[in-house]
Formats: sequence, C-alpha cells, structure tokens
Amino acid sequence: MRLLPQRDEIIIQFAHPAYRLAERFFARNLNIRHFQSWTAEDTIARAEEAHVLVISGLWKDTFLERAINLCYVQAISAGYEQFPVDKLCGRGIRLSNASGVNADAVSQHAMGLILSLSRQLHFARDHQNKRFWRPMISELSEREDDLVGQTALIIGLG
Repeated sequence: MRLLPQRDEIIIQFAHPAYRLAERFFARNLNIRHFQSWTAEDTIARAEEAHVLVISGLWKDTFLERAINLCYVQAISAGYEQFPVDKLCGRGIRLSNASGVNADAVSQHAMGLILSLSRQLHFARDHQNKRFWRPMISELSEREDDLVGQTALIIGLG
C-alpha cells in the first residue's frame, strides 16, 4: 500500500460535475490543500497533483496514466464497478466506496412513493394544475385507498 504524505503535504482532488465538494470541504477549515475539477478532461489534466481523489461519474481509466502521486480513491457512490480494481491494487492505491450512504434517502423515498401512489397524489397534482376539482366520489373502488388497517409487504434487494 502506498502511504499518504504528511497532512501538510496532502493534496485532495474533488471530481464531480455537480457536487460542490471542494467548497464544502473548505468550509470545514481543515487547512488541507485541495481543488475541484468539474469535467473528466479537467480531472485528467490535473491528475498528477492529487494524492487523494474523491470522485464518482468522472472516472476514466486513463486517469491512472497521469496520476503519479495517487494513493487513495474515494468513490462517492455505493458502486465501484467502473474502477479498475486490479490496476489500483497493483499500484498500491486504496479504493473505498460510499456503500450505504443513500440507505436512508432511498428508504424514505420508497415510503413516500407508497403513500403517494396509494393516495393518488399524482392525479391530485394534475387536477390542481388544471384547476379541476372533482366531485365527491361515493363508489369505493374509484376512490383513493385508505391505509388504515392495511398491511404492506416490502421486498427489496438493498
């Protein structure tokens, strides 16, 4: 394993097309040198500066050709299949991912969708945009579901 340089020598490269990672890191006032790249081309162009690379979708395998000081890669996503693990290991570069980072958000989103679909909020939204207010519906099969007394079975792979 390649060892990271001393704290006052480390340079971190944040590479993401949208997330303002360097700005958030700077706000922590850690006095660690760092910079942000916004495109794959910028990321590759400055590759030889970084000891640590924090990246997601901008990864290109050609990055390794220029990343002469790289010791550590932090994927900001749960997946890491885009990285050439064998090449990283061969160069002693550590790779970590963010497995589980979205667990709460995904489960909350799933519960929100369950509630939204059972209450037919998508229809209510569309009707409201059209300024259509439907009359009261007495036919139970045509009304949105009431969740009182209902049981849900949730099966997932995550």
